[in-house]
Amino acid sequence: MENVYYTGSGDDGQTSVGGKRVGKDDPLMDCMGNIDELISTLGVLRSIVKEKNKRISGHISELQDTLFSINSEIAASIDRRFLPKKRVSQTDLSYIEDMIKEIGNGIPKMTQFVLPGGNTASGYADLCRAVCRRAERSYVFLSKSAVIEDGRFSITERYLNRLSSCLFWIARYLCFSEGEEELHPTG
Repeated sequence: MENVYYTGSGDDGQTSVGGKRVGKDDPLMDCMGNIDELISTLGVLRSIVKEKNKRISGHISELQDTLFSINSEIAASIDRRFLPKKRVSQTDLSYIEDMIKEIGNGIPKMTQFVLPGGNTASGYADLCRAVCRRAERSYVFLSKSAVIEDGRFSITERYLNRLSSCLFWIARYLCFSEGEEELHPTG
């Protein structure tokens, strides 16, 4: 019987991107994997908040869509056929900045550091923020070694940086929206 559930073609430590074999430890694959992990952790967060906060759930879906486009742009650096229909732009960056202002205006001013985990949703938002920071670091590393269309790296770097800030504010909002107290370090 023919196996239709997996190819096994990655058993040698390489994978295919755009018809080319690339090492799984290549900075390109590391970056795409980190962004994929971020998309997935955002999916968990969206599933947690979707009934209680449809507005935040909708924002998260929009963020996931943009991150998927970022991964397509990275893949397109190897094969132009992967170039996404939607490309990250100043509009996407403005969307996040507007979201931060909207969310930030609805919660108390921050007076000290905050520990993750005010409640389940807030804790997952903070986990997404940490994964986003790793994705951002790997993207910056990739930008120094890969060739992507001139000027594309700078808008995506800014997007990922702003996204981690946005996730911080989402975490705070999700804590306060449930009437929870934020946790603060004691040391």
